[in-house]
Amino acid sequence: MPVRLRAVSVVALLAAVSCISPGNLLAVNGSPSDFEARLSAGSYAPGPSTTATSLRVGFQSNFQITSVFFFQLPTLSAGQTVNGATFTLGLLPDSAVTAVTPGHNADLVALGFTNVDPPANTATEGQSYFYLGQGAADTAPGHSLIQDNLLIPGDFIPNGGTATTKSTDAAGTATLGAYINGLYSAPGFAPGTSYLILRVNPDITGDTGTKRYSLASAENANASLRPTLSLDLTPVPEPSTLACLGLGLGLAGWLFKRRKN
Repeated sequence: MPVRLRAVSVVALLAAVSCISPGNLLAVNGSPSDFEARLSAGSYAPGPSTTATSLRVGFQSNFQITSVFFFQLPTLSAGQTVNGATFTLGLLPDSAVTAVTPGHNADLVALGFTNVDPPANTATEGQSYFYLGQGAADTAPGHSLIQDNLLIPGDFIPNGGTATTKSTDAAGTATLGAYINGLYSAPGFAPGTSYLILRVNPDITGDTGTKRYSLASAENANASLRPTLSLDLTPVPEPSTLACLGLGLGLAGWLFKRRKN
């Protein structure tokens, strides 16, 4: 094939590829219904929720604490899917000077979805969502262990420290994306209405003293620390993009046919 024709062929193919846009990132803010699902003296009365700026995960003298987060999943365009989903938490300095570094990690588990809008956060939900340790409850029907050890002792920030953020790693982002993508075909799931339920819980059943992670809630005054879910969505070509793609591929095909002749 002459050099000029080969060059034009490459240009045609590049034109076709250039019409395909990269994935779209969509940030979903956490619901102010996030709360502490905790157990104290046999009671599952919920901890801080709509008025609290922080949540906790771990243990103290009279509480065992997990935290639950809700994200209303959007309606997707026709043909669009979720490639990945990044869950980001704000890590806060502990409010108590007596708090010390946890002797446990904390895991991220997906608990399905709820169509209650806004999500409820009563003792009933607290008991339903509460769980310590690792085991069958992480992978019960509708549940999925998204990332083992999302939080580790090195993430603990003592009183007087500086707040920061922590996100799912590459594997956790892929697992969460696949889980969310599956929800869109689940019975009863209503895009634009249903809330994804995520729980962060200690991976052991006990720890002595005040050992916990302090997390920013959706009500935190610092918006950059609030829990967020970033969805990596497949792009949906617009009509102009499809026309561009067709033109590029058509030109490449014509040049290929000319070469054969």
